[in-house]
Amino acid sequence: IAQARLQGLPVSASTSPLYLVCDHAALAEFETCYKVMPPLRTSDDRAALVAAVADGTLSLIASHHQPLMLEEKDLEWDYALPGATGLGWALAAANTALVQSGMLTLDTLVERMAHAPRRLLGLPELTVAEGADRLVLLAPVGAPTPPPTALHTWPYAGRPLVGAIRPLW
Repeated sequence: IAQARLQGLPVSASTSPLYLVCDHAALAEFETCYKVMPPLRTSDDRAALVAAVADGTLSLIASHHQPLMLEEKDLEWDYALPGATGLGWALAAANTALVQSGMLTLDTLVERMAHAPRRLLGLPELTVAEGADRLVLLAPVGAPTPPPTALHTWPYAGRPLVGAIRPLW
């Protein structure tokens, strides 16, 4: 990715907060909420992704939200579909993995999760004005823990995350 950019190629790359927070150790109990594609890798791979986000090699962070019905995940490992619900906790998970660890500033996290994807897709910049898109308020401290509901579809359930999300209309 970095080499392609050095050659002037228009390359973008992203990761999901799930891969910044979890590694293959989460698979020990065969909880199907961690059956995702691509699969979770080693702690070294997770650290490499965090470093790639920090140095800008991975310039986008996306939820990679793939909601599935409970009936598609509440199965034995081999029969469960890959995918995870992650949109509602993506910002708190990325804040936990990147900002709280000192790898990124909150401004850079917002850039990678909100502004850079919009630019890539040719969408207008976000503004704070009457009639503008919805806003989300992140209280960057505190430790909300996602509730253990829908455990088979929600990989953040029960995992302490830093940053409370409040939607603003």
